[in-house]
Amino acid sequence: MPARTTARSAASLLAALAIVVSGCVTTLPVPTPAPAVTPAGDPTPRPKPTAHPYVVRSGDSLSRIARRFDLTVGQLLTANPQLTDPNLLQVGQTLVIPPPGAPDTSPTSGGLPDGRDDLVDPNEDPTTGEGYADIDGLGIRVTRGDVRIEMGLTARAPARIDPGFESLMYTVVLDIDDDDQPDYRIKYGNDGDATGALTASLEDRATGVILSGKDFPGSVEVRQGAIVWTIDNAAIGSGARYRIAGKVERSFYPGGRSDPEVESTIDYAPNQQWPHPNPRWVELGAPPASPAA
Repeated sequence: MPARTTARSAASLLAALAIVVSGCVTTLPVPTPAPAVTPAGDPTPRPKPTAHPYVVRSGDSLSRIARRFDLTVGQLLTANPQLTDPNLLQVGQTLVIPPPGAPDTSPTSGGLPDGRDDLVDPNEDPTTGEGYADIDGLGIRVTRGDVRIEMGLTARAPARIDPGFESLMYTVVLDIDDDDQPDYRIKYGNDGDATGALTASLEDRATGVILSGKDFPGSVEVRQGAIVWTIDNAAIGSGARYRIAGKVERSFYPGGRSDPEVESTIDYAPNQQWPHPNPRWVELGAPPASPAA
């Protein structure tokens, strides 16, 4: 076969093979590269709550401040060791407000001084009277077994009075459920006993039961310038919070009980208290937790 014919035949064969191959081969797509992923940075941490100052305003009390910042009185006292009397704040005083979860050391005692010579008559007009009917302080101390309440007086209370010419009653009301109403009424005085002796009593205001004399669940002690009641916790229940307010009432009849002339004095501690509006109390313990939103 001539060389030209052989070359043409080879070319034709190659062309035919190219047509067959091109009909059978599928071209695979080239994958699109995935975009590079840049690692996300760490989220910005939230700043931890820190302590901050607070300036006491008019009308503030430690319990109100605690409620405002969702804290307990114990937490405020722990953060402010300069507060020797948790019931006595000064307008303009600077306190440290600790963060939530700060240490809590609930107080075991609390007290409030009361001004001397602040007696009033039954119409609540200022008047004068005996020092043993003039309160100069009120305090409470709670232990595991009992509650001790002390009423300070300008002068020592008498052991006896003449009931024909005088009546005298020291009263402390005690609120343990934080409803601004007394749960118990504690007294020491003479309700008309012919002997003139002053005796202690405890009244449960819910039941009306009164325990006095030998049934009084505790003791009362008359000291120089103070009356101290010690009451068994079992008689009043153990509360997380105690609030007290005191009062002394004295009436003197110069011409005897049959004489219409009478000299009466009253002293309150704190001065604005139950049963008057806007009650004030000597407070001990943490306020109740705020209800969940």
